[in-house]
Amino acid sequence: MRSIITVIAVALSVSAANASIYETNVLKNPGFEDGLNQWTTDHGTIRTGSPAPHGGGKYLMGSTDGSATSYTYQTVDLIDLGIPVSVIDSGNLDVHFGGYQSGYSTQADRGRIELTFNLAGGSSAGPILLDWVSTNDTWVLKEAALDIPVSTRSVEFGFRSERFDQNNNDGYLDDAFLEVIPEPGTLSLLALGTALLIRRRRRREA
Repeated sequence: MRSIITVIAVALSVSAANASIYETNVLKNPGFEDGLNQWTTDHGTIRTGSPAPHGGGKYLMGSTDGSATSYTYQTVDLIDLGIPVSVIDSGNLDVHFGGYQSGYSTQADRGRIELTFNLAGGSSAGPILLDWVSTNDTWVLKEAALDIPVSTRSVEFGFRSERFDQNNNDGYLDDAFLEVIPEPGTLSLLALGTALLIRRRRRREA
């Protein structure tokens, strides 16, 4: 009996989270169409051509001020999204993240997507680093999927770029994304919990 109650409790916790949260891009202004709004950066700026954007009319570039490195990031609070702590700490959530990257002409400037999990109590896990990308006027998709560590409270999506040629830091990012995805076991648990609740209600009504 206790195991059934536990299953139902966890299933209800999962269903309490807004279903629209899952498997949707939770980054704000992911294509930089609103400039750097919602993003924090040290030297990052916006570019509109050479190459043309992957999508829309703008994208992120490292810098135009001669800086050798640049870092731009956005922090997503999982609690603010409406995901219950019990669901996060169940260890049954994944994150799918990435974006499209490019570079200028034949230059060697490069960019890298990074992900950091900020945990309860102020510690962190990561950063998780994707491969450096150095492409010439060609957009390349970089992505990965990871387990969200137990006790995670927010996720920092970052883009780091490095300059090697000329004055501009030409590591580019467009159409970034960050998706929270329940593992298959969580969905099965939700279905089982819902079925048990329906069965219990029918017994009461009989």
